[in-house]
Amino acid sequence: MSKWESNQETFKRDYGVITIYTRSDHKGGKYYSRIKIKGSTGYRKFSTGETESRLALRFAEDKYRELLLLQDRTGNIHHKSFVAVMREWEKSSRNSSTKNPKLIDDYIEKMERYAVPFFKRFSGIAEIREVHLEEWVDYRRSNYVRSKPRDTTITRELSGIKQVFEYAVTREYLPTRLKFPVVGSPPNPRPAFTRDQYKRLYRGLRQSVREGESHPTHYRARFYLQHLVLILANSGVRIGELRGLTWDDIESRRDGKGVLMYVRGKTKKRRQVVPQPSTAKYLQRIKDYRESELGQPIVPNEFVFCSLNGSPVQSYKKGFKTLLKSIGLTTDDEGNPFTLYSLRHTYATMRIINGVPHYFIASNMGTSVEMLMKFYGHLVNESVADEITKVR
Repeated sequence: MSKWESNQETFKRDYGVITIYTRSDHKGGKYYSRIKIKGSTGYRKFSTGETESRLALRFAEDKYRELLLLQDRTGNIHHKSFVAVMREWEKSSRNSSTKNPKLIDDYIEKMERYAVPFFKRFSGIAEIREVHLEEWVDYRRSNYVRSKPRDTTITRELSGIKQVFEYAVTREYLPTRLKFPVVGSPPNPRPAFTRDQYKRLYRGLRQSVREGESHPTHYRARFYLQHLVLILANSGVRIGELRGLTWDDIESRRDGKGVLMYVRGKTKKRRQVVPQPSTAKYLQRIKDYRESELGQPIVPNEFVFCSLNGSPVQSYKKGFKTLLKSIGLTTDDEGNPFTLYSLRHTYATMRIINGVPHYFIASNMGTSVEMLMKFYGHLVNESVADEITKVR
């Protein structure tokens, strides 16, 4: 404990320790947090921005869960931001005799102007995904000084960003290489299940669970996969957002028509999601199963989708792929492979077809209307055409 720390409170958790405190050398009485996670060296510090211990602890609990997921995904809780890795890459490149100094200058100038403002919302470079690189291309098209950038310009700037990410892989700041978008090409296909395909998937999940009843381990994995699929398809949240969901992130709607979920999206801020009413039933089934498994009530801050010991489940990709193969539904009609992410697209597709206003869909999914139109614009046009030609 530092001599400047006061009002310190420590809270033990299943997978770590949370400490909140104020600093006598800082004015304002705001709380800070120090979080240690089992299996990782050292700890992480954060300013909570709160002057009440109750609110400071809530902030720290959110950070604790984020760090658990970060450790699960990357193996540690210490990660570097895009800017930090960019600076390291710049220093390493300038010390290399094979690098062109003028090219490095150009890369750095463009990244500071267009990449840093976009990627600064991510606390670590390991949180950046391929879809975010696609979003950066759209961001760059609409952010410029004099004239709208050509595809060749964006490709050249993307090449500099790619070098930073390649450097991050060599330094083990990133577990794997990301696939960078090809500028000027149509957006990657995002297959969604049709109604008939979703019915096949639904029946396949039920059959899989029934077949696993004689084996407790198999049953548990299939039961959780079944409900993960159902909630993804009925909420439109991202897989990572659902994996980070805890029981205290869920509350009943005042009108009694289901639940509200509060997820942490790409910016790490909690946002409200209004899933389809049936989601309440699926969550209750998980809760009942977990409490039966434990023989006692669940802990409010436990992950909804957890392993037997309460830690977040690493991945459902393999189980989902095996299920799709067993029911002969691995690709859409055009040969694009289905993944768990297809359930998010299914949600968007169904809402658009049902005539839900585009702003409400985008807001609920944590995206923009522009991104919605980019990937689902053809469906929007079809729904508008249906409305225009509808016989009154």
